[in-house]
Amino acid sequence: MATKRLCAVEGCGKPVYGHGWCNGHYHRWKRHGDVKSAVPLGPNRHKKDPHGWLRANAGYLGDECLIWPFCRHDNGYARITIKGASTTASRVMCEMLNGPAPSPEHEAAHSCGNGRGGCVTPKHLRWATTAENAADRTAHGMDCPGMRNGRAKLTDADVLEIRRLRGVARQVDLAARFGVNQAGISSIQLGKKWKNLLPERN
Repeated sequence: MATKRLCAVEGCGKPVYGHGWCNGHYHRWKRHGDVKSAVPLGPNRHKKDPHGWLRANAGYLGDECLIWPFCRHDNGYARITIKGASTTASRVMCEMLNGPAPSPEHEAAHSCGNGRGGCVTPKHLRWATTAENAADRTAHGMDCPGMRNGRAKLTDADVLEIRRLRGVARQVDLAARFGVNQAGISSIQLGKKWKNLLPERN
């Protein structure tokens, strides 16, 4: 079996879950923007006002990414609750600076490519269609396939082994062995995921 990658945090030693970190460090980063500190943002961080923070920083003119210090979505994007519904803080910031989205299909696009890192910098945000935003992500290398994706749990060798064992080993057993769910095993074996490792057809 292929050797599992280990968490990038020195001394951790646990297998990688996402972004090069183990499950615990990845979720600590997602919540707080810091993977090492036991209480990265202080015990009273939850008492601060996300809406007030956005208003206070709407006039930020710097070029450096302004990182959201509150909760994040699972994909790393800044999260805020508006009228009981969860949305991205970058979308709210974009609306504050650029007015309402031209259509329901428009998204807040990041010129810096750091949306998953929690950036809400006003200068970096603009409205873009889904296709334009996808092109941005590709240009910034955010849609990397396979092992180049920081959130990949498997190595190329793992995927090839999973495909080799199709019909030989049960999917539920492979899921337990490689630390993913059965649906993921099925998608790999059917060629729906990790398409970059599919054999070329003549």
